[in-house]
Order: sequence, then structure tokens, then C-alpha cells
Amino acid sequence: MNMRKIIIWLARLICLVSALFFLVFVIGEGVFEAIEQTGNKIRAEAFVLAGLLIFAGISSLIVWKWQKLGAILLFVAGLFLVFFVVATAKSNRALVSAMVGGPFIVSSALFFLAERDKRKTRELMVVK
Repeated sequence: MNMRKIIIWLARLICLVSALFFLVFVIGEGVFEAIEQTGNKIRAEAFVLAGLLIFAGISSLIVWKWQKLGAILLFVAGLFLVFFVVATAKSNRALVSAMVGGPFIVSSALFFLAERDKRKTRELMVVK
């Protein structure tokens, strides 16, 4: 197994595990919290965070078929998650933003690295 395949499978594992973790978190906590709200006041931040996490989950599925497009979408989703956490968190902004958006940004960086490695091997194959 060459290094490019290891990088791709590591990136896939990181984005899939983090997407599944956040999906379970959103379904397990967010849905029940939205249903059991007291005073019929549902916070908008919960829906924005759920939408961003669903976008990141869909991006992690897209990256399996189209790596470059999926890596761009994962990077955008990770940045949006970081910006959202920085805007809404009251304390520990750096830690929480690294935990929420970090896995998606790291995964997209690994996909970009694998894509760059693929181009280098193509260039080496074309010898004049």
C-alpha cells in the first residue's frame, strides 16, 4: 500500500468518524432539546449548528466519490463551523472551535495532500 492510499484512507476515516459523531450528537441531543423546549422558545443557534453539521456530513459523503470537490466542501464546512463557534461560544473558543471544525479541516488538508501527490505521480509518468 503506497503512501497516497494511506493518506486517503486516514482522511476518510477522520471525516467519517467525526461526521458520525456529530450526527449522533445532533440527533441525540438537538432533536430532543428542540422538542422539549420550555416556553416554546427554540434557539436559532441550534438549527444553524445542526445545518452546518449536516453540510459537513454530506461533504464527507461527497468526498468518497469526488475527492477535490469534497475536500473543498469539507474545508468550507470546517471554516463555517469554526466561525460559528467563535461567534457563539462564551468561553474556550479556541478549544471548542478546534474540536468542532478541526477534524473536517484536517481531513480536507489530507485530501488536498493526496490530490497533490496524485498529480506528482502523473507528472513523473510523462517523461519526454
